[in-house]
Amino acid sequence: MKRSNKKSLTRSVKRSVIKSLFIVSSIALFMSFYTAAKAQEDNIVPPFTQESAQAKLKINESVWNTRDPEKIAMLYGPDAEWRDRTNLIKGRAAIIAYLKEKFAKEADFKTSKEVWGAKLSKNAIRFEDEWRDTNTGQWYHSYGVEVVLFDDEGIIIERYASINDKPIKARERSL
Repeated sequence: MKRSNKKSLTRSVKRSVIKSLFIVSSIALFMSFYTAAKAQEDNIVPPFTQESAQAKLKINESVWNTRDPEKIAMLYGPDAEWRDRTNLIKGRAAIIAYLKEKFAKEADFKTSKEVWGAKLSKNAIRFEDEWRDTNTGQWYHSYGVEVVLFDDEGIIIERYASINDKPIKARERSL
């Protein structure tokens, strides 16, 4: 192949890659906004069935996977109470502050959630998080259960989580 044809092909490939990256990032941005809007639009409210609880949880999981503290905090009431590991947190502003600190430490955070049980306005949830410690580079799986209580409008007003962290090798990642 002639040198000028190679250069032309290389420029064409670079343009294609840049266009693809732009399209992918545009789609990701749209999905982020869509997910938050969908959570409000669907407005799945108690009393929950197993199916409606799972649908509500999938919306919750999608919002958590944005790693955006402000969006996540909107899932919770203004005076929501949390227990997360040894942290006791009260109120949306405190949740945002806590999540900013959490995501600064837990890079590449991703969660997967499953409803274990749903009754009226309370859900029991099993979850698995995966993240990398920004200070050490160590990967972790965090396993846990949480009990969440919803108000009549489907907003979480209490979240009590028990979480255990397990160091893993990068090749053991599953999420």
